[in-house]
Amino acid sequence: MSESIPLLTAQALRAAEEQAQALLPPGGLMQRAGLAASHVVRQMLPSRASRVHVLAGPGNNGGDGFETATVLLQAGYHVNVSFFGTTETLPDDAKVAQQRWQAAGGQTLGTFDFDPARAPDLIVDALFGIGLSRAISGQAAEWLRQANALDCKKLALDIPSGLSADTGQIIGGADAPVFRARRTATFIAGKPGLYTADGVDCAGQVSIHDLGVLLHDTLGQLNHPALFAAHLPQRQRNTHKGLFGNLAIVGGQTGMTGAITLAAQAGLLAGAGRVFVLPLDHLYTRNTALPELMFRAPEALQETHPDAVISGPGMGNGQMALNTLLHHLSIAAPLLLDADALNLLASESACQGRVLRRSATTLLTPHPLEAARLLHTDVAQVQADRISAALALARDYRALVVLKGAGSVLADPQGHWCINPTGNALLSIPGAGDVLSGVIGSLIAQGMPPWNALLAAVWLHGAAAEQMSVDLPRHTGATASTLASAIRDQLNCLQRPAL
Repeated sequence: MSESIPLLTAQALRAAEEQAQALLPPGGLMQRAGLAASHVVRQMLPSRASRVHVLAGPGNNGGDGFETATVLLQAGYHVNVSFFGTTETLPDDAKVAQQRWQAAGGQTLGTFDFDPARAPDLIVDALFGIGLSRAISGQAAEWLRQANALDCKKLALDIPSGLSADTGQIIGGADAPVFRARRTATFIAGKPGLYTADGVDCAGQVSIHDLGVLLHDTLGQLNHPALFAAHLPQRQRNTHKGLFGNLAIVGGQTGMTGAITLAAQAGLLAGAGRVFVLPLDHLYTRNTALPELMFRAPEALQETHPDAVISGPGMGNGQMALNTLLHHLSIAAPLLLDADALNLLASESACQGRVLRRSATTLLTPHPLEAARLLHTDVAQVQADRISAALALARDYRALVVLKGAGSVLADPQGHWCINPTGNALLSIPGAGDVLSGVIGSLIAQGMPPWNALLAAVWLHGAAAEQMSVDLPRHTGATASTLASAIRDQLNCLQRPAL
């Protein structure tokens, strides 16, 4: 794929819909949505003897459901529609869609109640779309409960009912009703909520159908190799290690040297020419199992001539760690702050001031708790709107940011943001974050622009976890060291071969 994949908030999507509808006959956009959704159904159910049941709601999402049902009925599928709403209150286009369904001979039910032994082959969720702002209750909630309990395939149109299109949160909280789809066919553009927070579990496999709508420049995108592959380091035959950068990694307080080891290993495996480890534990050099690493004292950072610096893995929060970080904040090289360095940044005003005065790029890689500390809020607020949290961090600290978690969010100070679609629960293993930092630093040291390096590292990190899950489907025995090796394999697949 050579094009970027735009992500639109609900507000931006409504504006795009209005512009498109002005150029089309009444109901034209809805009919296109129904046709696109019917193609997805045909992929899920090749046999036209299959039984499809559509749950149609009181708005335009319900209209999409009626259009989908009409196309499938005309194609020979056995289709029924349960309608939650009244014809009188349907929007105009949705009302026309319902009339088309009835004219085609479709049956509309006011109930939804199946014996589990006689479930349809597919349930299509078209109850509520991007306009939903409160928790689903009453009859609609009961329909969702029954639909989720049935053992059959499930498809959501545009977005699973009950899921926030902007944040990926279940509207009303984790226990509120939400449709749990195997696939989601979303229209015009991707929705942020499909790819982060609860969306990664509720949406299933997502396909985007642009319906012929042209979009202008957008601030949000879905991370994809098309955004960074052209910037990946390439190796000629006539080359040497000096051309692939110096990466310096500082941290490793006594008792916490595993973090810096993992970051250094990942830096090597991602291709850095030289990896320098500057441990706060002066005995650490006696215990390494990685002979390729080079060691210096933390105060000798400048002597490594770093092209990128990582500060924080296993650093600790004491005075030595603070003094070390304050020194690093003046370095004229891209600086990635992770783990303990983020906690020090959050708590020490001197660190905050120096970050804002830096001329070189700063990168922050917090998980939600670290992000909450940096923003002086709590984890619930961060998770309630992960995109806004990442943008706030990028703005407040003038840094490139990756807010880690399900559907990691990347942001820059100019307001651009990406959601990363790769990864799975394997990334919750200890040390996975240290590995990510090592890969980011390594790619920057090799000359990648920092933003592209951040996109590449986060994508590779997730893709490697997905590949490991093929051999370790329960993730039992997965380690961060193995993850670093898997990232190396993914990186080699993306890079062009040497000449």
